[in-house]
Amino acid sequence: MILIVIAVWATLFYAYITEEVYDNVDDGLKNQKIEIIRAAYQDESILKTDTFGINQFKITKSDVQVNKDEKNIFKNDLIYMPYDEDMEPYRILNTYFYGKDKLLYQLEIRTSTVEEDELKYDLATALIILYILIIVSIFLLNTLVFHRAFKPFYQILDKLERYQFGKIKTAVPITSNVSEFMLLDTEIDKMLDRNEKIFQQQKLFIENASHELQTPLAISSNKLELLLEDEQLAEHH
Repeated sequence: MILIVIAVWATLFYAYITEEVYDNVDDGLKNQKIEIIRAAYQDESILKTDTFGINQFKITKSDVQVNKDEKNIFKNDLIYMPYDEDMEPYRILNTYFYGKDKLLYQLEIRTSTVEEDELKYDLATALIILYILIIVSIFLLNTLVFHRAFKPFYQILDKLERYQFGKIKTAVPITSNVSEFMLLDTEIDKMLDRNEKIFQQQKLFIENASHELQTPLAISSNKLELLLEDEQLAEHH
């Protein structure tokens, strides 16, 4: 059960850190958006930036009616980077604003999240390793602690396995910090003593009964022998 709780906790922790990473990236994009819009009011030539350049944003005219809920739209995307010849993860902000000329423009800003993805990967790897270490640690601790804690119990079981009727041995009391084990050992010793007493009583009874029966049996046996030796004994007798 504890492993399930740890796994759920690790998953929630990873989701929380991921959300925090995206929040930080999004805050950076929103700050960049404010700076670009301010610059566009001061220099209208920026409104002609219709391709992504070194500043990683572009502005295009828009005829779309924009709702307030669509003011800032964030998304993740993979974009091909020629210098890496590979697809790189990017966080993209789409937003709209009115320029100084009263026209509606769409602003698209993007930023690479390679470092953020590496951070998430490292975090996920660290959580997995931590989870494995916790499992191993719990297993080892449980094995050592359980074995040590139940050592008196195993001694009691060994005592019961070795016990045989009639072979009286001096009971060696166990030592334990667990009062229940001490009580169990005491009660088992009492039970074994009662069994030995009953066994000895039954043994004595059988010996006495055997001794008492020997005399009548011997007399009966002698009389039968005498009868068999009597030649005058008729068959009808």
